[in-house]
Amino acid sequence: MCGRLQPIFLSVAVLIAMPGVVSANDEQLLLEAERAIQLGDLPQAERIYDQILARSPGELDIRVKRGIVRSWQGRHGEAQSDFRMVCESEPTHLGALIGLGYDLAWDGAYREAAATFRRALSVEPDNSDARKGIAYTYLWSGETSLGLDVFESLRRSDQEDAETAVAVGQAHLAMGHHRRARAAFREALTLEPSRVDAKEGIAAVRDLGAPLETSFWFGNTTGGGGSGLRQVEISSWVHRAIRLSARYDNSLSLDNPALARTGQESEAFLGGILSDWGGSFLTRLEAGRRELAGGVTQTLILPEVTYLRHGFFLKGGGVIAPSSNDNDTTDRTGYVGFGFPLSKRCRLEPTVYLSEYGITKDQEWRTNVYGECRGLGGWTVGVGGGGGRIDAAIDDASGRLWTGLFHLSIPLGDFHRLFVTVRHEDSPLNAYTVSMLGVALRLPRN
Repeated sequence: MCGRLQPIFLSVAVLIAMPGVVSANDEQLLLEAERAIQLGDLPQAERIYDQILARSPGELDIRVKRGIVRSWQGRHGEAQSDFRMVCESEPTHLGALIGLGYDLAWDGAYREAAATFRRALSVEPDNSDARKGIAYTYLWSGETSLGLDVFESLRRSDQEDAETAVAVGQAHLAMGHHRRARAAFREALTLEPSRVDAKEGIAAVRDLGAPLETSFWFGNTTGGGGSGLRQVEISSWVHRAIRLSARYDNSLSLDNPALARTGQESEAFLGGILSDWGGSFLTRLEAGRRELAGGVTQTLILPEVTYLRHGFFLKGGGVIAPSSNDNDTTDRTGYVGFGFPLSKRCRLEPTVYLSEYGITKDQEWRTNVYGECRGLGGWTVGVGGGGGRIDAAIDDASGRLWTGLFHLSIPLGDFHRLFVTVRHEDSPLNAYTVSMLGVALRLPRN
């Protein structure tokens, strides 16, 4: 499947219920197979079709049904074997042609899939399943505009088809059209309020890179950190794979916990670039300056690389912050994290941090585990916690530390977001809590 499009089960499902000439003894078995499919027990449905075909191998419609459930289980070779066998016996069998076309498309054989759907259309030129099949094949193969043209034509001919409305939304989503994608998904929900793919589409619209986004964070730090404006960022996805940003940061974060423990404020100004390398790698680089007490400034360099695959990711990065004075007071932090899905909407991210601070060469290590879940309404909630140890030049500053984190993100309309973050840390010298409230305002694309 291409880009941000998610694989979906298509209207080919209606083929399961297509009529066939079977014996009276098999009718009950077919009803059991349909019930198994409705319950999601595809292996049981396949076993029933196996049983019928063992007695009646010439039942073409049953073979097509078995091919469909095999296809849904991702066993493309076996599914295609069933469909091709039917086509050899009956070249104009629409069920076999459409089933074969969809399975070839799911298997990535886009050219052959399109040719198979055209064969189906030569048998029945107005067949909507075959026309949808060609359109989906265009979308999944990266020819998004061609797929959109076909789906919009189907949409004009049938205004009550929610599946087509979702497909139009997915095409606009893949092309980065925020407003048009949202409108299509909303239309689908008007027709079928319970459609999960339409709700997921609206949530995905919120994740699209905006041409202009501004975020403001206000917060309070107990233990001397004070209250007020903590962060302002202006960013733009100048290209689908490139995001530029400028950030004012007065927050107290993991890049220098020593500042947070002593309640020092440190204003930083940074510019950054985020690049998406084909959806497999993300690279981020920020650089700037930070003002410390006593007129000392630090140069900040923050690199990060993330590798993503099948819902898993591995990331590594750090902070290098040399100071303007003559002493070797460079702060250094490095981290490595791993993320993996717990379910379709929840993930877990354990991370390890190693740091060294200033002229005293205080050293620190910590681990943190963060879990986050996302709802269909677009909200996200996350909790995390961890611990570590500080080895400092001052004995009283050495010892164990503990951290806890809560994060909540709530959509404001279809494009903007509200954030709440609370982080607590308990270290040998003191304990403090950082509470942050943020809002992100986004200008969507058409």
